[in-house]
Amino acid sequence: MKELIFIPLAGLGHIVSAIEFAKQILNKDEIFSISFLIMELPLDYGVQNFIQSLTSQPRLKFIDISLDEKTSSGFLNNHETFLYDFIDGHKSLVREYVHNICKTSSCYGFILDMFCTSMIDIANEFNVPSYIYFASNASFLGLCLHFETLRNEQHSDTSRYMNSNEALSIPSFKNLCPTKVLPKHLLDSRLASTLFFNGIRRFKETKGIIVNTFFELESFSLQALLVLRWFQKFIQLVQWLVLKKMVILEIIHWRLKEDLCPIVDGIQY
Repeated sequence: MKELIFIPLAGLGHIVSAIEFAKQILNKDEIFSISFLIMELPLDYGVQNFIQSLTSQPRLKFIDISLDEKTSSGFLNNHETFLYDFIDGHKSLVREYVHNICKTSSCYGFILDMFCTSMIDIANEFNVPSYIYFASNASFLGLCLHFETLRNEQHSDTSRYMNSNEALSIPSFKNLCPTKVLPKHLLDSRLASTLFFNGIRRFKETKGIIVNTFFELESFSLQALLVLRWFQKFIQLVQWLVLKKMVILEIIHWRLKEDLCPIVDGIQY
Protein backbone atom coordinates (compact mmCIF):
# COMPACT_ATOMS: atom_id res chain seq x y z
CA MET A 1 0.00 0.00 0.00
CA LYS A 2 1.27 3.45 -0.96
CA GLU A 3 0.42 6.19 1.50
CA LEU A 4 -0.28 9.79 0.57
CA ILE A 5 0.09 12.40 3.29
CA PHE A 6 -2.36 15.30 3.15
CA ILE A 7 -1.48 18.32 5.27
CA PRO A 8 -4.42 20.73 5.11
CA LEU A 9 -5.03 24.03 6.81
CA ALA A 10 -7.61 23.34 9.50
CA GLY A 11 -10.32 25.58 8.09
CA LEU A 12 -13.52 24.33 6.49
CA GLY A 13 -12.89 26.31 3.32
CA HIS A 14 -9.68 24.35 2.81
CA ILE A 15 -10.31 20.92 4.25
CA VAL A 16 -13.75 20.07 2.82
CA SER A 17 -12.72 20.15 -0.83
CA ALA A 18 -9.38 18.49 0.00
CA ILE A 19 -11.24 15.53 1.52
CA GLU A 20 -13.48 15.26 -1.56
CA PHE A 21 -10.37 15.25 -3.73
CA ALA A 22 -8.82 12.53 -1.54
CA LYS A 23 -11.92 10.39 -1.94
CA GLN A 24 -11.59 10.62 -5.70
CA ILE A 25 -8.01 9.40 -5.52
CA LEU A 26 -9.09 6.41 -3.41
CA ASN A 27 -11.95 5.60 -5.76
CA LYS A 28 -9.63 5.79 -8.75
CA ASP A 29 -6.84 3.57 -7.47
CA GLU A 30 -6.88 0.90 -4.76
CA ILE A 31 -3.14 0.95 -4.21
CA PHE A 32 -3.35 4.19 -2.23
CA SER A 33 -4.21 4.94 1.36
CA ILE A 34 -4.44 8.52 2.60
CA SER A 35 -3.70 10.11 5.95
CA PHE A 36 -4.85 13.63 6.78
CA LEU A 37 -2.59 15.18 9.39
CA ILE A 38 -4.82 17.59 11.31
CA MET A 39 -3.27 20.63 12.98
CA GLU A 40 -6.03 21.98 15.21
CA LEU A 41 -6.03 25.77 15.38
CA PRO A 42 -6.36 27.51 18.78
CA LEU A 43 -9.83 28.68 17.71
CA ASP A 44 -12.17 25.93 16.54
CA TYR A 45 -13.76 26.66 13.18
CA GLY A 46 -15.93 23.55 13.10
CA VAL A 47 -13.32 21.26 11.55
CA GLN A 48 -13.40 18.62 14.30
CA ASN A 49 -17.18 18.39 14.22
CA PHE A 50 -17.08 18.09 10.44
CA ILE A 51 -14.51 15.28 10.52
CA GLN A 52 -16.48 13.42 13.17
CA SER A 53 -19.61 13.70 11.02
CA LEU A 54 -17.96 11.92 8.08
CA THR A 55 -18.82 8.33 7.28
CA SER A 56 -15.87 6.04 7.84
CA GLN A 57 -14.10 5.11 4.61
CA PRO A 58 -11.48 2.40 4.12
CA ARG A 59 -7.94 3.67 3.46
CA LEU A 60 -8.80 7.19 4.68
CA LYS A 61 -7.48 8.23 8.10
CA PHE A 62 -7.50 11.46 10.09
CA ILE A 63 -4.52 11.81 12.40
CA ASP A 64 -4.55 14.46 15.10
CA ILE A 65 -1.06 15.97 15.37
CA SER A 66 -2.18 19.01 17.35
CA LEU A 67 0.21 20.78 19.69
CA ASP A 68 -0.76 21.33 23.29
CA GLU A 69 -3.04 24.30 23.88
CA LYS A 70 -0.40 26.43 25.62
CA THR A 71 2.08 26.06 22.73
CA SER A 72 -0.57 26.69 20.07
CA SER A 73 -1.95 29.74 21.83
CA GLY A 74 1.57 31.09 22.29
CA PHE A 75 1.90 31.62 18.56
CA LEU A 76 -0.94 34.14 18.78
CA ASN A 77 1.44 36.59 20.43
CA ASN A 78 2.52 37.65 16.95
CA HIS A 79 -0.55 38.01 14.75
CA GLU A 80 1.47 38.66 11.60
CA THR A 81 3.51 35.47 11.78
CA PHE A 82 1.00 33.32 13.71
CA LEU A 83 -0.13 31.07 10.86
CA TYR A 84 3.37 30.33 9.60
CA ASP A 85 4.85 29.83 13.07
CA PHE A 86 1.91 27.56 13.89
CA ILE A 87 2.49 25.38 10.83
CA ASP A 88 6.27 25.27 11.34
CA GLY A 89 5.68 24.23 14.95
CA HIS A 90 4.20 20.94 13.66
CA LYS A 91 7.19 19.92 11.55
CA SER A 92 8.64 17.56 14.13
CA LEU A 93 5.28 15.80 14.58
CA VAL A 94 4.92 15.35 10.82
CA ARG A 95 8.46 14.02 10.62
CA GLU A 96 7.76 11.53 13.42
CA TYR A 97 4.54 10.31 11.81
CA VAL A 98 6.13 9.76 8.40
CA HIS A 99 9.12 8.03 9.97
CA ASN A 100 6.78 5.58 11.71
CA ILE A 101 4.67 4.75 8.64
CA CYS A 102 7.81 4.14 6.59
CA LYS A 103 8.51 1.17 8.87
CA THR A 104 5.48 -0.72 7.58
CA SER A 105 4.53 0.90 4.24
CA SER A 106 5.85 3.39 1.71
CA CYS A 107 5.15 7.10 1.71
CA TYR A 108 4.27 8.05 -1.85
CA GLY A 109 4.12 11.82 -1.47
CA PHE A 110 2.84 14.91 0.33
CA ILE A 111 -0.18 16.94 -0.77
CA LEU A 112 0.08 20.29 0.95
CA ASP A 113 -2.34 23.13 1.50
CA MET A 114 -1.30 26.37 -0.19
CA PHE A 115 -0.28 27.77 3.22
CA CYS A 116 1.76 24.72 4.25
CA THR A 117 4.68 25.10 1.84
CA SER A 118 7.23 24.86 4.67
CA MET A 119 6.33 21.14 4.82
CA ILE A 120 8.11 20.78 1.47
CA ASP A 121 11.24 20.55 3.63
CA ILE A 122 9.93 17.41 5.35
CA ALA A 123 8.99 15.79 2.03
CA ASN A 124 12.51 16.48 0.79
CA GLU A 125 13.98 14.86 3.91
CA PHE A 126 12.17 11.64 3.02
CA ASN A 127 12.96 12.04 -0.68
CA VAL A 128 9.29 11.98 -1.71
CA PRO A 129 7.47 14.39 -4.06
CA SER A 130 5.26 17.18 -2.81
CA TYR A 131 2.26 18.76 -4.48
CA ILE A 132 0.24 21.87 -3.66
CA TYR A 133 -3.51 21.57 -3.16
CA PHE A 134 -4.85 25.01 -4.06
CA ALA A 135 -8.31 25.26 -2.51
CA SER A 136 -9.19 28.46 -4.38
CA ASN A 137 -9.80 28.72 -8.11
CA ALA A 138 -7.46 29.20 -11.05
CA SER A 139 -8.22 32.92 -11.31
CA PHE A 140 -6.97 33.53 -7.78
CA LEU A 141 -3.95 31.29 -8.35
CA GLY A 142 -3.08 33.44 -11.37
CA LEU A 143 -3.57 36.57 -9.29
CA CYS A 144 -1.21 35.29 -6.59
CA LEU A 145 1.44 34.23 -9.11
CA HIS A 146 1.21 37.60 -10.88
CA PHE A 147 1.74 39.59 -7.68
CA GLU A 148 4.50 37.25 -6.52
CA THR A 149 6.32 38.03 -9.77
CA LEU A 150 5.76 41.76 -9.32
CA ARG A 151 7.10 41.71 -5.78
CA ASN A 152 9.91 39.14 -5.80
CA GLU A 153 11.17 39.19 -9.39
CA GLN A 154 10.41 42.72 -10.57
CA HIS A 155 10.81 44.23 -7.07
CA SER A 156 7.73 46.35 -7.60
CA ASP A 157 6.20 48.25 -4.69
CA THR A 158 2.60 46.98 -4.85
CA SER A 159 1.62 49.03 -1.80
CA ARG A 160 1.14 51.97 -4.15
CA TYR A 161 -2.13 50.37 -5.18
CA MET A 162 -3.52 50.37 -1.63
CA ASN A 163 -5.69 53.49 -2.05
CA SER A 164 -5.61 53.68 -5.79
CA ASN A 165 -8.46 53.89 -8.28
CA GLU A 166 -6.42 52.16 -10.97
CA ALA A 167 -7.63 49.14 -12.87
CA LEU A 168 -4.96 46.51 -13.50
CA SER A 169 -4.46 44.05 -16.31
CA ILE A 170 -4.00 40.63 -14.67
CA PRO A 171 -3.23 37.71 -17.00
CA SER A 172 -5.71 35.30 -15.41
CA PHE A 173 -8.58 37.84 -15.43
CA LYS A 174 -10.42 38.50 -18.67
CA ASN A 175 -11.33 42.06 -17.69
CA LEU A 176 -9.38 44.85 -16.04
CA CYS A 177 -9.53 44.55 -12.26
CA PRO A 178 -10.02 47.62 -10.01
CA THR A 179 -7.29 47.66 -7.36
CA LYS A 180 -9.81 48.65 -4.68
CA VAL A 181 -11.40 45.17 -4.78
CA LEU A 182 -8.13 43.26 -4.45
CA PRO A 183 -7.33 41.52 -1.14
CA LYS A 184 -5.25 43.87 0.99
CA HIS A 185 -2.63 41.26 1.81
CA LEU A 186 -1.69 41.15 -1.88
CA LEU A 187 -0.87 44.82 -1.84
CA ASP A 188 0.56 45.85 1.51
CA SER A 189 4.16 45.50 2.65
CA ARG A 190 3.58 43.96 6.07
CA LEU A 191 5.51 40.89 7.21
CA ALA A 192 2.41 38.67 6.86
CA SER A 193 2.16 39.64 3.20
CA THR A 194 5.85 38.91 2.64
CA LEU A 195 5.48 35.47 4.24
CA PHE A 196 2.44 34.74 2.08
CA PHE A 197 4.33 35.48 -1.14
CA ASN A 198 7.40 33.56 0.03
CA GLY A 199 5.06 30.57 0.26
CA ILE A 200 3.64 31.22 -3.23
CA ARG A 201 7.19 31.33 -4.60
CA ARG A 202 7.85 27.85 -3.21
CA PHE A 203 5.08 26.39 -5.38
CA LYS A 204 7.74 26.04 -8.09
CA GLU A 205 9.67 23.61 -5.88
CA THR A 206 6.86 21.05 -5.94
CA LYS A 207 5.94 18.46 -8.57
CA GLY A 208 2.53 19.96 -9.30
CA ILE A 209 -0.36 22.19 -8.31
CA ILE A 210 -3.83 20.72 -7.91
CA VAL A 211 -6.39 23.45 -8.54
CA ASN A 212 -9.98 23.33 -7.31
CA THR A 213 -11.56 23.92 -10.73
CA PHE A 214 -12.21 22.45 -14.15
CA PHE A 215 -11.51 23.69 -17.65
CA GLU A 216 -15.06 24.54 -18.72
CA LEU A 217 -15.48 26.76 -15.67
CA GLU A 218 -12.27 28.77 -16.03
CA SER A 219 -10.97 28.21 -19.54
CA PHE A 220 -9.59 31.76 -19.85
CA SER A 221 -7.68 31.63 -16.54
CA LEU A 222 -6.26 28.15 -17.15
CA GLN A 223 -5.09 29.09 -20.63
CA ALA A 224 -3.41 32.16 -19.16
CA LEU A 225 -1.61 30.00 -16.61
CA LEU A 226 -0.39 27.57 -19.25
CA VAL A 227 1.44 30.40 -20.99
CA LEU A 228 3.86 30.34 -18.04
CA ARG A 229 6.70 28.07 -19.11
CA TRP A 230 7.39 26.69 -15.63
CA PHE A 231 3.67 26.05 -15.09
CA GLN A 232 3.38 23.73 -18.11
CA LYS A 233 4.77 20.82 -16.12
CA PHE A 234 1.60 20.96 -13.97
CA ILE A 235 -0.84 20.66 -16.86
CA GLN A 236 -1.90 17.08 -16.11
CA LEU A 237 -3.03 18.01 -12.62
CA VAL A 238 -4.92 21.19 -13.41
CA GLN A 239 -8.17 19.49 -14.43
CA TRP A 240 -8.60 17.12 -11.47
CA LEU A 241 -12.19 17.56 -10.31
CA VAL A 242 -12.67 18.21 -6.62
CA LEU A 243 -16.34 19.14 -6.67
CA LYS A 244 -19.00 18.22 -9.22
CA LYS A 245 -19.76 20.95 -11.73
CA MET A 246 -23.30 21.45 -10.49
CA VAL A 247 -22.10 22.02 -6.92
CA ILE A 248 -19.57 24.64 -8.05
CA LEU A 249 -22.12 26.42 -10.22
CA GLU A 250 -24.60 26.47 -7.36
CA ILE A 251 -21.98 27.99 -5.06
CA ILE A 252 -21.17 30.70 -7.61
CA HIS A 253 -24.87 31.41 -8.12
CA TRP A 254 -25.36 31.75 -4.36
CA ARG A 255 -22.37 34.07 -3.99
CA LEU A 256 -23.65 36.31 -6.78
CA LYS A 257 -27.17 36.30 -5.36
CA GLU A 258 -25.95 37.29 -1.93
CA ASP A 259 -23.54 39.86 -3.37
CA LEU A 260 -20.62 38.30 -1.52
CA CYS A 261 -18.22 38.29 -4.45
CA PRO A 262 -17.42 41.88 -5.51
CA ILE A 263 -14.48 40.77 -7.64
CA VAL A 264 -16.52 38.43 -9.80
CA ASP A 265 -16.83 40.94 -12.66
CA GLY A 266 -13.07 40.83 -13.08
CA ILE A 267 -12.91 37.05 -13.31
CA GLN A 268 -13.82 34.91 -16.28
CA TYR A 269 -15.86 32.05 -14.85
